[in-house]
Amino acid sequence: MKKTLSILLAVIIALLPLSQGVFAFAKYDMEAPQNPVLKKSKGEYSFYVKYDGSDKDFGYEENTQIQYRNPNGKFKAFDGESFAPKIGVKYALRIRFAQTEYDENYNPVKKGKSDWTYFDYDLTKKAPKIKSFEPTKSGFYLHINTVYYSSKIRVYRYNKSIKEYKAVKTVKSYGTEPDVFIKTSKSHKYCVKAISTVNGKNYYSKKSASFTASNIKKTKVKIKSLKSNKIAKFTLKWEKCKAKGCTGYQISYNTEGPYTGFTTSVKGVKKTSRTVSKNCIEGLTYWVKIRPAFKKKYGTVYGKWSKYQKVSLKSGIPSDIDTKKLINKQTLTPVKPSNKRLNKIVNKIIKKNIKSDMTNYEKLFAVYKYVSNEKFSNYGITGSNDYTWDEEGRALELLDNKKGDCTKYNSLFCILARRIGFQDVRYTGGLVHSGSGGYVNHYWSMFKMNGHFYLFDPRLDMYQIKDWGADKDSDRYFCIPFRPDNDVLKSYRYGYYSVMYDFYD
Repeated sequence: MKKTLSILLAVIIALLPLSQGVFAFAKYDMEAPQNPVLKKSKGEYSFYVKYDGSDKDFGYEENTQIQYRNPNGKFKAFDGESFAPKIGVKYALRIRFAQTEYDENYNPVKKGKSDWTYFDYDLTKKAPKIKSFEPTKSGFYLHINTVYYSSKIRVYRYNKSIKEYKAVKTVKSYGTEPDVFIKTSKSHKYCVKAISTVNGKNYYSKKSASFTASNIKKTKVKIKSLKSNKIAKFTLKWEKCKAKGCTGYQISYNTEGPYTGFTTSVKGVKKTSRTVSKNCIEGLTYWVKIRPAFKKKYGTVYGKWSKYQKVSLKSGIPSDIDTKKLINKQTLTPVKPSNKRLNKIVNKIIKKNIKSDMTNYEKLFAVYKYVSNEKFSNYGITGSNDYTWDEEGRALELLDNKKGDCTKYNSLFCILARRIGFQDVRYTGGLVHSGSGGYVNHYWSMFKMNGHFYLFDPRLDMYQIKDWGADKDSDRYFCIPFRPDNDVLKSYRYGYYSVMYDFYD
């Protein structure tokens, strides 16, 4: 028995080097990142990390790993899109390099990780900012920018008798930029603090710049003319504001009525005209209004809105446009998804549905029909936290779970369209007229060709096929010229598309 064990042990020892060569990974020797720093990007709450020796920003590269930790919490994976640092809180972060080499069968053969480099992200010295201050007959509205996320906003009023600020109102913010109304008939001095709750504990920001609320005259200006002489643009002219202290103007415009929608600011009281094109869609009718602005140390005070006027934007899309010819003339520039797993799935879909002898139109139609005809369940969403809340995360959730809402259908279509070369396809959303009356939120896809927008909505075609008995080749919402006089956009369950959200840079 002892002899048998000795022989078996000798065999194992002899095979050990071979087993290491087959099963053990070769190792990389890697140095830790030097002097990392977390910075806020141009996106409202998007963050990235920079470190010494890098010629570009780091955030999603595969050769790095980042983690962050809440106070008294555990380290979690950092995602610049979902990381929501709260004002008044100090966070711990750590970063290291990690690299894996794969063979032709996508099996890992070489790995390496550096040591962690630790650093802080300190928001304890940050303070909320007053974006705007709007007096009313009975008080005033504050529009507050917390700069970072917060749980609550608290407004303080200065008490002259005790020479201290006392809280007068607290509102929940849920990470948004809330409007706070303070009822008062007297002039008082105010400031604002943000409150963040982490693991059941409250953290307080620094106080904002103080401001004095008084009865400010409700000044307004008058619109002189509103015209659209160029495609997808309008020009507004107004009378100069004569009120003392006026520093500029704010213009509001949207497609749904006279309430405040998209806005653009005009600096300088002497300027009395502006041509607007951002977020404008040719052919649509816009409600436009303007008000004077008074820049103060603590924020901006606005006057009263003018009476609104309407303008229909000039359209450059012919009513008899041949969309098939238009698509076939587009130059294809394939764009891969950044997520490796998603890219692998997308490549399989493309390989199965796209043939080399297809025209541009046939390729785009093939991926459109894949999304609207594939056996995805229309009803419900997974509610899973396993996916990032971005275009690629939504597409993966739909592919994995076979169900999702309009955001996931159109995310997948846009990714497939860009993978075969239509890089100017984007998904967007807004309010649409409902067949039962009123408005509903909805997302769809837009393709910008030759400077004009065309609509794609695989989700609505899926409705027609699965719920309304339409033929499986239904393409009612495929490449529709974005014109208000188009019959498709004015009929059926959703009557009229109204762009309310930004979708092109």
